[in-house]
Amino acid sequence: MSQQPPPEDPNKKIEDPKKKYLDILKNGLTPFDRFVSRGDVKDHVDVPAPRGDLDARLVGAVDRVVDNGISLSIPILGVAGSGKTHAYWALKDKERSLKNPNWTIVYVPSPPTAIRILFHVYTCIANEFPGFIDIVSKNLIKEFTWDEKPDIDSVVKRAVAAYPPEFADCIKMLVVYGLIDNKHKRDLARRWVFGEAIDEREFEGLDILSVIEEDNTGLAMIKLITKYLLVDGDGTNGEKKHKILVLFFDEFESPFRIHGAEAEQKFIDTLNRIFREVENFLLLAAVLKDVWDKILGMFDDPFKSRMQSLLELKPFSFDDVKDLIFKSQEKFWWENHMPPPDDLFFPLNEAVIRHVFERTRGNPRETIKLTRVLMEKVVGGEISTDEILGISQPKDATAQANLDSKATKELDGMLDREALVFDVNPSNVIYAFFKGVQEIAWTHHQEEDPPQLQLEYKFLSADNKEKTVGALVDTGKEKIAFDIPAVKSFDRSAGVAAYYCGKRLEEGIKGKKFDRAVMVIPESTGGEKLQYILQNNPCLQVFRINQEQAEVLVKTALDPDMALSKVVFDFTNTIMKWNDACNE
Repeated sequence: MSQQPPPEDPNKKIEDPKKKYLDILKNGLTPFDRFVSRGDVKDHVDVPAPRGDLDARLVGAVDRVVDNGISLSIPILGVAGSGKTHAYWALKDKERSLKNPNWTIVYVPSPPTAIRILFHVYTCIANEFPGFIDIVSKNLIKEFTWDEKPDIDSVVKRAVAAYPPEFADCIKMLVVYGLIDNKHKRDLARRWVFGEAIDEREFEGLDILSVIEEDNTGLAMIKLITKYLLVDGDGTNGEKKHKILVLFFDEFESPFRIHGAEAEQKFIDTLNRIFREVENFLLLAAVLKDVWDKILGMFDDPFKSRMQSLLELKPFSFDDVKDLIFKSQEKFWWENHMPPPDDLFFPLNEAVIRHVFERTRGNPRETIKLTRVLMEKVVGGEISTDEILGISQPKDATAQANLDSKATKELDGMLDREALVFDVNPSNVIYAFFKGVQEIAWTHHQEEDPPQLQLEYKFLSADNKEKTVGALVDTGKEKIAFDIPAVKSFDRSAGVAAYYCGKRLEEGIKGKKFDRAVMVIPESTGGEKLQYILQNNPCLQVFRINQEQAEVLVKTALDPDMALSKVVFDFTNTIMKWNDACNE
């Protein structure tokens, strides 16, 4: 006789299947917490329609660059929140999906200041595509190897003779990296190429005279990369073809918006120079639509002649919004080990989503932001979907007002802060100190004439070479320069880069280009040569900071709601209050 199942308890409550989903949403994140595209954080959902034919346009432009070597650019226009940064991630995904792409895309965030833009671009290339060194080194050596067995000295001699002087150190380090058997020296060559810290004794063993942060040296390396970044072709004749660097410049207008036309002009002048001198690359310029005409007038004719037709990002259609919701929901629930709910609009509904679409006019960022706000409010029981649509009155008289004002404004602030990429590099730290000195002068020393500050101060050294320091402060009584060596992090020694930075400042002091100088360096930085410079130049001071202080510096400079940190006040006092030793 078969066993019968026990009778069901008539008093047992049947659990609402939606309760499990609500519990997860109440205790964790929502499917829309990643609501801002950033160059350092990958988007997880793609809705391709607003990009139009950007993917095809990129491939076509790459093919034209491969065919004739002439660099091109494609402006990508859109309003704020239209998905310009997201377009980068979509193109990076496309690159990764191809078996052997003849291009690689590199994200270049807008430089925070008009300082060392070439080094900024080069650093982005090196960080995003470090494998270039093996390809470029191999192809450079092959071109200048005329014997059966390549020899470092002969290859270097031939290659250096074929290029202007500023290429010499780049060539030496690429050849050493590719040919030397000594693992330590090979590692040193690689570290030099990638701008990493090298101490004085190690640097002397390399037999070179420059560092990669210098404009001419950095540009020379970019030229070598684009010339020797060769990969196997289609196999028909055995020839290699160029792998094209696609440089995706995001927030192209930031120097203009933050610092004004002068800073933007420096930025544009650098790009004009790159276009004049560098072949075999494609530039994608993501720009706010409302400032494009102003920026376009700053480019020179050669740049304009290589500019492809504009591509404008379109707003979401209602079908695009639904596609975004569905994809986000499916990904979120599977990641939470739950099958997606039958209604992929849950806990909202299609009518609410249409309300979102109409209110945001299809702006991608605003669509995601408002959907998230509404979802949190519904899940938290603060408002119902009927109240959102105006079908019934809010439970609380202020609920709707809060939804439309306070909650949205608070989220706007979160959005702005998340959109800031706190990249702690020397240019960012210089800018942070620069802003700090300005603010302290305005708020604490109104009785004095405000100091005049100039970013990226250039001067001619005694041997008639152009030198650049990070910034110059003119108090009316004296001029003080300050600079930072090229470092990857402020928790490691600046190595030989600090010595070269000190040399630049020393030359400016001795040449009477400025009266005093302050060099900001990581706390652990030392070196006999650096100490010798400091001991023999009482007008050159060092100001030491660590990584944590650098991060706070940059964050407070970019977030107007944060108070200035103590290190900014200490630095400003170092700049503005000097001893009398240098007046002799």
